[in-house]
Amino acid sequence: NVLNSNTGGIAAGFDGAGLEVYFDGEFMAQYPLGGYTDQLLGGLGWAAGWSGDSGGWRGAVFKLADLVEGLEDFDLQFRFVFGSDSNVTDSGFWIDDIAITTRATTVAVPEELPSVALAPTLSAYPNPFNPQLTIAWSAPRAGHLRLEVFDLRGRRVRTLLDGEVSATAGEIVWNGRDLRGRGVASGAYLLRLQTPAGPAVVERIVLAR
Repeated sequence: NVLNSNTGGIAAGFDGAGLEVYFDGEFMAQYPLGGYTDQLLGGLGWAAGWSGDSGGWRGAVFKLADLVEGLEDFDLQFRFVFGSDSNVTDSGFWIDDIAITTRATTVAVPEELPSVALAPTLSAYPNPFNPQLTIAWSAPRAGHLRLEVFDLRGRRVRTLLDGEVSATAGEIVWNGRDLRGRGVASGAYLLRLQTPAGPAVVERIVLAR
């Protein structure tokens, strides 16, 4: 699924837009191949998205085939989510040339896109959790890995891992405590995984004490 987008005059690092897909009863955030420009945008409720000035039209590809793998009958819908504040009065965001393609079709886009294999993965369970959370991660290759917890205002709560790893997948347990060892309050938090290659990945978690 291919689209062209053009952004200009929005507050970089805060305002932005992202894609969500409705499938199996809920809307789920989707990441383009190559990732978004930002992983934590306040205007999007600290979700990932495009932000800043793109300098012109840019292409993006979303791989949605995995959602319907093996299904003969399905209803797949998508929407764009935009977030900004009242101070934005400039150009904004445009979308054009949306194309839904099959995997057998080759589609040219304005810029080279990395392989899907470059995308790291991040999952957490149980979610909601209490008192501890198991976080499973994978990376395209071994190297420096950084895993952090943020609150919804973008403040770092805890750094769970920051260093060299020899494996490309693993698990780590968070006990729901902050940098000073204090138990954090109930509510939603964000896990952010940065690996040696590919965009950072963000996962929303909920602590229910």
